[in-house]
Amino acid sequence: PVKCNIAIETIAANLEHYQYNEWWYSVLSDGTVAIRQYDKKTEIITVPSEINGRKVTEIGDHALMGSTYPLEPTKEIILPPTIRKIGGGAFSYCTKLEKINIPDSVKEIGVRAFIGCSSLKSINLNKVEKMGFGVFEECTGLENIHISGKIKTVPERAFYKCTNLKSLTIDEGVTTIEKEAALNTPSLQKIQIPASVTSIGEHAFCYSCEFH
Repeated sequence: PVKCNIAIETIAANLEHYQYNEWWYSVLSDGTVAIRQYDKKTEIITVPSEINGRKVTEIGDHALMGSTYPLEPTKEIILPPTIRKIGGGAFSYCTKLEKINIPDSVKEIGVRAFIGCSSLKSINLNKVEKMGFGVFEECTGLENIHISGKIKTVPERAFYKCTNLKSLTIDEGVTTIEKEAALNTPSLQKIQIPASVTSIGEHAFCYSCEFH
């Protein structure tokens, strides 16, 4: 691939997408790269840490969503330790996705980033600080979730219809559990809520087996 002129590339950051092999990307205001699309059919996707000399720091909104044909067979996604943010709907409906690493560098996961990832059984959120609405909605394969105290708010519908979720552990430091956070989780048997939680929204655990 031909490297774009850096000055032009930066000025056009919000207007242009560029192609590098099977990757489409844009340049962010700080000069780093956001992944916008992937054009290859494969079971394992390894996101590069650098493209054309620029650090890859973001998976853009809907960038690797499973409703696009090439991503339908994807079972594993490997993220580099340079990623800071996962955008809204980034991996939505990757129904065959079984495994993804969340590097310690990731601080934010956007709205419905993993909605419908029904084969995903576990995920590491130890260093994440912010999650968006419905982030793991309809992830019916998830069984155990541990939320660190770095996440101050468990967002609305975060685990809505996670029908196989058995255990939800929330660390000291979390202050808010928004409404319907774990609505319709009939397999839920254990919830650990710390004293730091001062607000629990309506129907947060409605239709969970221990709370009928």
